[in-house]
Amino acid sequence: MMFWLPYYVQNHVGLSGETSAALASSYDLVGILGSICAGYLTDWAGSRVLIVVPFLILSLPVFLLFRVGSSDSYWIYFILVPLAGFLVNGAANMISSAVAADLAQNEQVASDDETLSTVTGIIDGTGSLGAGLGQLAIGLLADISWDLAFVFLVVVGVGGIAMLWPLMRKEYKAWRIRKNIRRESMEAKESV
Repeated sequence: MMFWLPYYVQNHVGLSGETSAALASSYDLVGILGSICAGYLTDWAGSRVLIVVPFLILSLPVFLLFRVGSSDSYWIYFILVPLAGFLVNGAANMISSAVAADLAQNEQVASDDETLSTVTGIIDGTGSLGAGLGQLAIGLLADISWDLAFVFLVVVGVGGIAMLWPLMRKEYKAWRIRKNIRRESMEAKESV
């Protein structure tokens, strides 16, 4: 979003360059808060995917709401952009840091510096490739209609959610079991 958002709000909505730059900055600044909150919630839940998927689900209507803003209702972008930053950056940073943490704990990968570097490079490169192709697609779609660009973001989000869904169901079942064990343990202590 950071690459095309200033262009969009300047040319489609009619905001000044300074205002669009401030708006674009709010995406990253509030994204920091989203990352911190996602990390805290992950520690509380004991599962990354149980936090990442809801963040992604909540971001979908935000992208669709971008379509309703205009020069008369430009104020809505001062809500949508930081909210998108909170949700998307929170999820994205949780995923990238989780991969690094998981790699560091994997004995086969962590014990071999070359393998760790190669795998990290492949993961980062794949993410960069996806981001680059996404920017290209948004540019092509925006030439046709900005509505298509925002629908594309929703489709990509749904695809990511679909890929994470089986893992989320598995993690949710494990979370429920842990929660029940804790509750039974607390009840046993109280009865003694």
